[in-house]
Amino acid sequence: MFYFGQDSVFYPGDSVSIEGTVDFFAGVTEIIPPDSGAGVTVLSSYAEIRVQDVPVNVINDVVGEEYEGEIVLLDEPVSLVDEAAWPSGTESIDLWITNGPDTVKMRLDSDMGMGGDPETLRRILANRGCMAIYFQ
Repeated sequence: MFYFGQDSVFYPGDSVSIEGTVDFFAGVTEIIPPDSGAGVTVLSSYAEIRVQDVPVNVINDVVGEEYEGEIVLLDEPVSLVDEAAWPSGTESIDLWITNGPDTVKMRLDSDMGMGGDPETLRRILANRGCMAIYFQ
C-alpha cells in the first residue's frame, strides 16, 4: 500500500482491507487509498507472524522474490563489507553485506530512521528484516 505523507499505523501481523486505486511504480504494484485515509480498515491486529529462514545467496537471485514482503531471518551471520559506509544521518543508502562467499545489497531506507546509531548496526546484523524489491 502506498500512503504518501502518512505515518503507517499498521504493525506486523495486522490484517487490513484496502479500497483504492491500483497503480504501478518502478515495477511494483501499489494500492493508493484516498488522501483522507478512507478505505483502509484494520480487520485484526497482532496475529502471529511466520518467520522464515532464508539463505543469504537467494537474496540476489530471482528466487528471493518469493520472500518479498515476508519477515525473514538470514540463515547465517553476516557483516557489512565496509562498516565505514554506515550512515551518520538518516539518508537512504545501499549497503553491502556478506556471509563470506556471498555478497548482497541491503537497502537502508531513510524513513526507517536507523542511520547514525551504532547499536542499530548490531541489530541489523542480527539478520532480521522484511524482504522487499527496490529498483533504482
